[in-house]
Amino acid sequence: MVNGAEDEEELSRLSPAQAESYCLEQAVLLERLRHEIDDLQGSAGSLGDYIDRGHPSSVEEKAAYADMERQRQDAERLRARLQTLVETLRLDAPEILAAWADAHARVCRSLLASLPDRSDDAQTARFVARAALEAWERLPKDGETFIAIATPWLEGYLERLEAELAPGRST
Repeated sequence: MVNGAEDEEELSRLSPAQAESYCLEQAVLLERLRHEIDDLQGSAGSLGDYIDRGHPSSVEEKAAYADMERQRQDAERLRARLQTLVETLRLDAPEILAAWADAHARVCRSLLASLPDRSDDAQTARFVARAALEAWERLPKDGETFIAIATPWLEGYLERLEAELAPGRST
């Protein structure tokens, strides 16, 4: 071959089932990243509570501040990575974002349908679920690239989400 290579490439089309499976796999990876950010931010917040209310010694307080700052920096680094991924997927593979956001939206709708009508806690949970639903509905087009989940108010959220993102789930 003159001025060429002997490399060969082949394109093949995924079946609808394969495409759905691929989108779900990628959505799971996005969710793991989102969850890691959520965990880091929650842990940093817990350290702040410990510093404020736990009466640590000066050595413990200094160590807690250092840990809190490290966790905040790690969370910010991961948030930047997630933002880049989401912005790229909005242009190149919106189906993946739709799979991720739709799974969260289904969980929010399911929780809203199952929450009792009365009680202050249920009203707060309903507000949190509606706010999360709105955020997830906006994410694929132009919403926030990181959405925190207030799981203390949304009992069973992560378990329901895991089921929604599971391969072979029925829609």
